[in-house]
Amino acid sequence: MPSERLQRLLERVGEVCPIPAAATRVMAVAGDQRANVRQVAESIAVDPGLAAQIMRIANSSAFGMSGRIRDLEHAVAVVGLGEIRDMAAAMAMLAAFRSNNELAPELHSVCVLTGALARRMAKDLQGVSRSEAFLCGLLSEVGAMACLSVDDDGYMALFRQAGGNQFLRMTLERHRYGGCSYEIGARLLARNNLPADVCEAVGTASDRHPSSWTMLARLTVFARTAAPQLVQAIRSGATSELPLTLFHTAAACSLPGSPDQLLQVALEAGASAEQALRQSA
Repeated sequence: MPSERLQRLLERVGEVCPIPAAATRVMAVAGDQRANVRQVAESIAVDPGLAAQIMRIANSSAFGMSGRIRDLEHAVAVVGLGEIRDMAAAMAMLAAFRSNNELAPELHSVCVLTGALARRMAKDLQGVSRSEAFLCGLLSEVGAMACLSVDDDGYMALFRQAGGNQFLRMTLERHRYGGCSYEIGARLLARNNLPADVCEAVGTASDRHPSSWTMLARLTVFARTAAPQLVQAIRSGATSELPLTLFHTAAACSLPGSPDQLLQVALEAGASAEQALRQSA
């Protein structure tokens, strides 16, 4: 049964990639309505790696601070208590699912770009939280990272066989695991109490009709599809075709935007992602 294979995979992920205790503590403290900024900052400070990630995010162009944050309390205040909790969960999961496989940094870089794209697109859309859009983009490939962590060579071969074709990739993933990586990612996020709308958006498979998607899901599917398209266009030098490619991708997700507008959004997001990747190097 596919559901049994999927359940076994999720259990295996939980065994091999446990969420760090420090991050779990941050999630609990930040989720407590009685907690204040200082208490949350103190809980983050216990984990230097997580503290550095939060500082980088608060100082990024995504939050408009550009290096002006100097301490954790200020960072927590800028990002927000609710967002800190979800960000701690996201960073912990991304850290837990790091692999020595050569595909891991590629997936990580795509996630950073996807987050930047989703956040920039959300700026022009009504009723979509920019922070939730960023979170969805950042976690867009968490299912793939989990598969890579517990099925290193198998997932690597599957991913390369798909050759960037999302539909083929989802078919191969469902055959091997009983669910595609987006669905796997959503299940993992739900297990770690991420917001339901974030889980739904990350778990939205692009082979479903967009009429059933939420706006956050449409934005997430667009960003995770457009991010590798942008990378490929830059690597190959075929940037002249990029505006029309982005336009067709947006149209397939029922999102507005002209080719020129979408290109500008992609270039701005690319610059933001490049900055974030330099800072995390």
